[in-house]
Amino acid sequence: MPGRGTAPVPRHSARNRVRRQDPNRFLCEKPSASLPVWLERGLYRTFVIGATCPSLERSHSKTRPFQTAPTPGRRPVPISSFVHRKLYFLAALAAVAGVLALHGATGAEGATARVARSLSLVESGRLRLTSHKGFTLNEQGVASGTISGSLFLHLKVVSTRSVSAELSVYPSGSSMTGVASGSYTNRGSTASFSGTMSIVRGTGKYAHARGSGLAFSGTVQRSNDAVTVHLSGKLSY
Repeated sequence: MPGRGTAPVPRHSARNRVRRQDPNRFLCEKPSASLPVWLERGLYRTFVIGATCPSLERSHSKTRPFQTAPTPGRRPVPISSFVHRKLYFLAALAAVAGVLALHGATGAEGATARVARSLSLVESGRLRLTSHKGFTLNEQGVASGTISGSLFLHLKVVSTRSVSAELSVYPSGSSMTGVASGSYTNRGSTASFSGTMSIVRGTGKYAHARGSGLAFSGTVQRSNDAVTVHLSGKLSY
């Protein structure tokens, strides 16, 4: 009951009529500054932060209990999403590290297998002429020494003082080829050559054969172009 001498508040004032028509209209309004501080903060926290205001309902939901505090102009992000992203990132790093480690181990094993063997080569062979084209002699024979097998030689007289050659040997189930260059000396009925050879390719057992600086020499019988060849040095396979 209003006190004596106090005018009663009109029951049907304009504010009360609006409140009855739309009860949520005043929930978003910050409490009046005339209220005590503790009550003002409590009301503001209850109605605004508590998301009873329809305009703030989107930024706060009871279905997201781990949601961070609302930031003006920015949609809150659940803390669980950050945890999931970090876990996915760590899992991806672990997978990449595993693949790299496996690849490195496989490469190291392969490299060790290729350089594990070395060979001191000492070869000689007697070859006969099969054909010739210009100043190139195509010879065929048999190799004897460290490696035994069929032997093929393409010897080209580049000038009166130099030669080039390609020598291939075919042991059982494998092959090895080297290229050489050297000096050439004509002595009338015979000619001699000497230089160095590099092993450039192979198959089978000698698929990874490599070597350089091997001593290469021989003689040519001018009467029938028969060739004697010698080869020595170290190679890896």
